[in-house]
Amino acid sequence: MSKTAQQFVGCFIILGAVFALDPSQASVWHQFWLPILIGLGGYLVTGSSNAVALAVLTLSLLNLDGESDLWYRSYGYLSLIIVSSAILLFNLFTSFRKEIDATRELRLAGRQERSKSKVQKGPLLEGQSAIVFDFDGTLAPNLDLPEMRRRVLEYSLTFGVPEDLLEPLYIVEIIDRTEAFLIEKNTESTKIRHYRETAEKLILDIELEEAGQNMPFNGVTEMLASLRSDGFKIGIVTRNCREAVLKTFPGIETLTDAIHARDDVDYLKPDQRHVKINLETLGVEPASALMVGDGLLDMEVGKSVGLKCVGVLTGSNTLDQLEAAGADIVLPSVLSLVESE
Repeated sequence: MSKTAQQFVGCFIILGAVFALDPSQASVWHQFWLPILIGLGGYLVTGSSNAVALAVLTLSLLNLDGESDLWYRSYGYLSLIIVSSAILLFNLFTSFRKEIDATRELRLAGRQERSKSKVQKGPLLEGQSAIVFDFDGTLAPNLDLPEMRRRVLEYSLTFGVPEDLLEPLYIVEIIDRTEAFLIEKNTESTKIRHYRETAEKLILDIELEEAGQNMPFNGVTEMLASLRSDGFKIGIVTRNCREAVLKTFPGIETLTDAIHARDDVDYLKPDQRHVKINLETLGVEPASALMVGDGLLDMEVGKSVGLKCVGVLTGSNTLDQLEAAGADIVLPSVLSLVESE
């Protein structure tokens, strides 16, 4: 079932419960099922277990009567209150754990900075006029790229594409290669269009879901503001979509001079044109800009364009991997750009 259809069904259930059930009547059907149906409808509309739990908890509290002879008023609603409260507390605990996990890399990087002399710091910004940042893993926690790739690959293989044709490719490139394969096989245009739309929606759904749970690393907002106040031009080059970037980092547009996300360009890094269009918008030459990122792609494309490349350890790659990909220097996090001054 599509998301739109799911939301429609949810609205239908909520409206049906509100108009068909009468809480003033003492029957189980009219009273006990009202919060359950509204909770179910809320989940289908929002996709949030918190919405369900909150709706059920509120309606159950309003109808709870511990002295009633009716089982659903004295025990049924009490059970719903307990279950709903448990769900809300569990989700609160899970969110707290995710926040701890999101900052673990920064805390680990701090320890690495103190214990590894190989991690360098110095006057990196001397002679530079602009800094081009990657986003995920650099300014904010990384997306679950392995899971995203697995889902896109799994879906693409259902169209008969040989797995070895897709195995070495990145996520977006898997979609492009599958589309090319279907064109080569003279597949109907409607089927090809359906494939691309569905595959791109798989990516978008994951990006937006994780964007709602992520936020910039601590100190990044202040760092960007400090760099801009010192006269540096700030660019963002990311394979993530613009909507997810803005959702993860509200206000980032006021702290940067050029953002080029996946849906802003026709070519994605490691294609040089992704970085070059950002530099052109900033109005700077490669020799006067830094490329800062956590990914091997960032180092490779930055080096190929002629930028000085700075790797950071807040993503999924190690110091050795970043250096092997072309990093001129590796820092614990982007905060070291200003700390090292």
